[in-house]
Amino acid sequence: MNGSKLLLVSLTVFAFLISLSFSVIVGNARLADPDDPRIADIAKWAVEEINKKNAAIESDTRYGFIKIERVRAQVVAGINYYLTLSLYEQKSSADQSKYKLVCNIRVMEQSWMATKLRLLSDLEC
Repeated sequence: MNGSKLLLVSLTVFAFLISLSFSVIVGNARLADPDDPRIADIAKWAVEEINKKNAAIESDTRYGFIKIERVRAQVVAGINYYLTLSLYEQKSSADQSKYKLVCNIRVMEQSWMATKLRLLSDLEC
């Protein structure tokens, strides 16, 4: 009887620790590989979207992609990519000066959809 109680307590503690570890992991943003070609595609897409939005509001400011500094990925109803990007900013086509800046961007992607869904949000430079 003593051995079965010990086994039951051990299994209960083990189950508790497993459930605790899952509650910490699921939904948390984790570091991703900035050299992953898929991440590079998402980053370049985000810069293109920023430029399209600027053109729509008749802004002459354009951004160019330099480097992915950091990426975190979070599984939600899709994947949130939190990107820290080095970009260059060009104020107008007449002004050839380029200014380097670092921007934080969030892209939500649902790649399993019939038409792949990507949404850009949280642009902060």
